[in-house]
Order: sequence, then structure tokens, then C-alpha cells
Amino acid sequence: MSARTILQDRKEGDMKDRNLFEEHENQPPPAYVYQHDSTSEAMNASPVQAHPAQVPCRRFQLQYTNWKAKTVRVTDTDNGTEVYTADLRWQKPNMVIRTRSPIATDIEIATVVFHCLKTDIDVGINGANLTLHHRGIFSASYSYSSQIYPSQSFKWKGKNRWRTMDFECVHEDDGVTVARFSAANWSRTRIGQIEMFGQQLVDNKMFMDELMVTGLAVVIQLMVWQTGAAAIS
Repeated sequence: MSARTILQDRKEGDMKDRNLFEEHENQPPPAYVYQHDSTSEAMNASPVQAHPAQVPCRRFQLQYTNWKAKTVRVTDTDNGTEVYTADLRWQKPNMVIRTRSPIATDIEIATVVFHCLKTDIDVGINGANLTLHHRGIFSASYSYSSQIYPSQSFKWKGKNRWRTMDFECVHEDDGVTVARFSAANWSRTRIGQIEMFGQQLVDNKMFMDELMVTGLAVVIQLMVWQTGAAAIS
């Protein structure tokens, strides 16, 4: 066989391989088939799921009932319905929080105790106890272990170092925001607004109570500090 014949055969073989490659490249990709991994899902199960947009599922307005600032009234922003009340007093417990229900006017769900010699806040809610641990000397950050989701921890922290009365509550593991407090400035009776995120969370009434009570506790303690009032003993 001559050298010319060998070169011709190689050229034809290269052209055939090239055509096969181009045909493979031009084929559409195979349809994606989702394979459900129940084991992985169970291991990573969490009550908190990231939401693509910061759109609150519930909004609540917080305001004092009068200028004496002894009772906080919490109403649903969408319909104006009163959902919670918080009575403030100097003796312990320093806050008593009640909720409305169709079968009773006021049901006590939580008590809050502040301290003069430490900055942690003790909370009793729905028959359980939790502590809001103040993190750092100058930071407005409070962490706690949830009583509704025992393996989960949350943190109320300042959103902006220059506006210490604006807070958000985040899941400590992944930083997902579950609630947010925005202060009402220049008002003697309006305190601000609490927004809650994630329908899977606000559908759980007991967890919604937990977010509201811990948020109120942090806000009221810092308002007492900012106004220069005497520490509650």
C-alpha cells in the first residue's frame, strides 16, 4: 500500500470522527429528572426557609395606649385588630403579655423579667422558659434558643449601627431573616412596626408568639436604656 493511500484513509477517518462529534454536540440535552432524596431532606429539615423577596407575611403596629406608657397595644396592620397587649411595671415580672382569642378576651401567654445587674432578659412563655442573652458590651444583639424548635437558635440584632432601634431577628445558622422591627421616630405613643417573614413560620401561632414576645422584650429594654430611666430591679 502506497503512502498516498494511507494518508487518504487517515483523512477520511478524521472526517468521519469529526462528523460524529458535531452530531453529538448538536443534540438537545436530555430532560432533567428530579430524584427525591428523602434521607438528605430529613437530615437538613428546618423550620426556616429562605424566601426570595423580603415580603412580610404579617405586619403589626406597636404603640402605647396613652402618654403614661404603661401598656403596649399590638394591632394587625392589615385589619386593625388587636392581637396582643403588654402591661409594663416596675415590679417583677416587668412585662405581662396577653393575646386575644375567639373564646376569651385576654389570655396571658408570657412574662418578661429585666435585671439591673445583668443585661440578659428572662422570658416565660406558654409554660416554658428562655433567656435572651445579650452579646457584647456595646452591641444591640440578643440570642436565644427557641422553645418551639429546640434545635434552632435565633438572634435579634441591630440592622444599622447608627440606628440602634431598628432590629431584625435572624436564624443563627444561615442568617435568614424571620422578623424585623422598625422604630417610629418622633412619636410619643407610636413605638414602631414588627414584620414577620416566611409563611411556614407565621402559620405556627406559638412561634409567632415567641417572635413577638422576644422582640417586645428587646425593644422595651433598649428604650428604657435610651431614655435614661433607672434600671428596673
